[in-house]
Amino acid sequence: MILPVAFRLREAKGETGISTDLIPERCYQFISSCYGIIKISVGDIRSLGLEVDNNHHTHVNIINFPNPTLEKMKYQKVVDTLTQKARIYQLFNPPITK
Repeated sequence: MILPVAFRLREAKGETGISTDLIPERCYQFISSCYGIIKISVGDIRSLGLEVDNNHHTHVNIINFPNPTLEKMKYQKVVDTLTQKARIYQLFNPPITK
């Protein structure tokens, strides 16, 4: 089961998008703990009004999220829909930690 926290922006860090990697084995290299890898299509992302910034070789950003503070309901709907559209690629039990 994929939880909405997988798509939550970290407001304290001023995030406006989600950083992702195109190579599954690299997805967990830059975070402190990883419970698994999920996949979602670019079409599903764009259908929600989000954009995929893919100006990099292996790295993309999902951007244009509604502001979680100013547009809380809209933001929550986007996150909930992403959760429903995403699929589990690989689970780590126990999680990979640094």
